Amino acid sequence: MCNGSETHLSCWQDCKPWSLDGVCINRTDSHCDPDCAKQVDDDCWGVFNLSLIQGWNLVSSPIIPDENISILFGNSTLYSYSNGTWVQLNGNINLSAFWIYMTQNTSVEVAGAKVEKNNFDLHEGWNLVGHASLVDTNISTMFTTLNVTGIYSYNGSWLSYVPNRTINTLTTMKPGYGYWVNVGG
Repeated sequence: MCNGSETHLSCWQDCKPWSLDGVCINRTDSHCDPDCAKQVDDDCWGVFNLSLIQGWNLVSSPIIPDENISILFGNSTLYSYSNGTWVQLNGNINLSAFWIYMTQNTSVEVAGAKVEKNNFDLHEGWNLVGHASLVDTNISTMFTTLNVTGIYSYNGSWLSYVPNRTINTLTTMKPGYGYWVNVGG
């Protein structure tokens, strides 16, 4: 009945007529959708617990949140960096990394759509990116086709990865962390 890489549109037989796969509309998942009866497609929807420490945090979310920033983070201000310009984030979080200042340690539950893969739009110079995966990834395999000169992360202290350097304090990209990536010309 299904070929294993369908959407709710091409494999509607798995769902009752009133039960559209509202989370994965026009997205391909790897399973026929018997989970439509639950009203949530586990292949495309998830929850991530974002741990924040007191002070500045450089973070990202591997989940595209259903909630607005003000609901998730209250009165905290979020800053991102795009094309050489600092941007104050309002509304919804996209997949970029952001800085947030916390007055105390806290944890924020982020629920929403899972991201299928990292899709970095890197420019020459400094880029602020998130890791759009729920699993750790070896950093040396992430940017093999680009002239990356350094990658830095911050979570109370700085970690760094510089290609061809003998010792790096940053070896994996982790869900929930943000990264400064410098691309040479």
